[in-house]
Amino acid sequence: MTAPDPPPRPSRRVVAEYVYIAIANGYTFGVVGPATAQIAGEFGVSLAAVGLLATALYLVHAATQLPAAGPIQRHGSMRVARAAFAVVGIANVAAALSPSYAVLLLSRLVVGAGTAPSFVGSLNAARQAGGAALAGLFGGLTLLASGSAIVLGSQFADAGISWRWNFAIAALLAFGAVVIGPRDLPGAAARTAASSLEQVRAVVRVPALWRLVLLYAATFGSNFVLSVWVVEFVAPGRSAKELAGLVGFTILGASAGFRWWGGVLSDRGASWNLIAPGATLVAAAAMAVFAVSPWLPLAFALAVLIGFGLALPFGAIFTASFRTVPEHPAAGIALVNMSAAVFAVVVAPLAGLAFDQRHPWLVPAGLAAFAAVAALANLRRRPPGAPAR
Repeated sequence: MTAPDPPPRPSRRVVAEYVYIAIANGYTFGVVGPATAQIAGEFGVSLAAVGLLATALYLVHAATQLPAAGPIQRHGSMRVARAAFAVVGIANVAAALSPSYAVLLLSRLVVGAGTAPSFVGSLNAARQAGGAALAGLFGGLTLLASGSAIVLGSQFADAGISWRWNFAIAALLAFGAVVIGPRDLPGAAARTAASSLEQVRAVVRVPALWRLVLLYAATFGSNFVLSVWVVEFVAPGRSAKELAGLVGFTILGASAGFRWWGGVLSDRGASWNLIAPGATLVAAAAMAVFAVSPWLPLAFALAVLIGFGLALPFGAIFTASFRTVPEHPAAGIALVNMSAAVFAVVVAPLAGLAFDQRHPWLVPAGLAAFAAVAALANLRRRPPGAPAR
């Protein structure tokens, strides 16, 4: 087996540019959560209706990723991503000024149509500019940015500051990405003349890519579902909510750091079985223990293990997707990435049902079982996409 080409070494300026667009990508996902009560009160709608704002974004975000692959391949990842950032910025301005719930809902649908190409394009460009390490750094910072939007929005709510300001911040960050976002590497665009539909048909026929879809759905999807429900699981009712919130933040923070570290290890040639399915099995074991014993002091240690296991595979998964379908890298990334959004949209309501039926342990137990199956399905003698001997 021939060794893969070493990843490029980006300059500090390029790294800083990708740090910024990671923040701009992630921030807009976290603005609704802390404002639910304010939005419901201002527009006279139910909390379920406010929850639809997040569901709508994720549905459109998932549905538009594969169609975005064609323009990304033909015109360049960051060229398309910067245009998408403009869409996200305009939609967030509309949300910040929305006179009604209907306008706010429409704006979130448009945001979802922009975040799909902005994320896929930015991640593909990060991989091209700095390998799995830069892609992992980008992915980790998107998580931190989303968490920062939740924290800042919560502070706004506690201080009586309008929720609209957090949407305005998301808009400013997106517009900033249009202006100072990185440029595509020379020759990065126009690798294929295939249409989006042709690229979709090509990548969905690759079995190895579907195994990566399964693994990414299990890792990022589980991370998302846990972040939504961990507080209620650790501290049901009103007890110890602040400490329970720190458990959720620990998972998020660990995930952000380990995404970057996993990318570094991937670039250095670390074993696929170790940093991808192996790490996922660690997370599965930790989630299984979490299901049996959500004891708060133990929860912090488990949160670190869960964050480690769910985040370490990130860079390796997307590097593997590129090597599996090198002729259609953006479509491969889109197919793998959309799996987590679909998983989140489907599983998050089922998790709520488990809580309603007073069986909350089913949530971490089910996620642990799914992660274990995904990890075992991805154990390989050689990394996905590696040439045969």
